[in-house]
Amino acid sequence: MPGPAKLEGVQSILWAAELMEQGLNPARRIKGGDALLGEGG
Repeated sequence: MPGPAKLEGVQSILWAAELMEQGLNPARRIKGGDALLGEGG
C-alpha cells in the first residue's frame, strides 16, 4: 500500500499554462526558489 501523497509543489494547471506560454519550464519552478538555480544554464 502506498504512503500518503505529499502536497509539496502543487500548482494549478493555469499556472503551468501561463509559464509555458512564456517559454518557461514549469517543472523547474514547482518546488520553489531553489529549483531556479539551474535555470538558463
